[in-house]
Amino acid sequence: GPPRRDRKSRGGEAETIGCVIWIADTDKATLDSFYNTTLKDGTLKFDWVHPIGQAAATMEFIDPPSHTLRSGKLLRYRFNLRVLP
Repeated sequence: GPPRRDRKSRGGEAETIGCVIWIADTDKATLDSFYNTTLKDGTLKFDWVHPIGQAAATMEFIDPPSHTLRSGKLLRYRFNLRVLP
């Protein structure tokens, strides 16, 4: 879940990014393995290129990737990421 903050904490808010990606159905196992095994069911943070600023950033999943649509051999996934300071 999100980090705990008390009323006295005035740190900057973490940026949240809503993501939609299309992957080949043959890459589904790679995404599943990254989330489930590498990130231990999404509990670990990871480094990725920020999709807007294009700079390296440390992120974490807010929720698991969910398969929302199939188009031929492509799968659409939606998930939310938190950019960590």
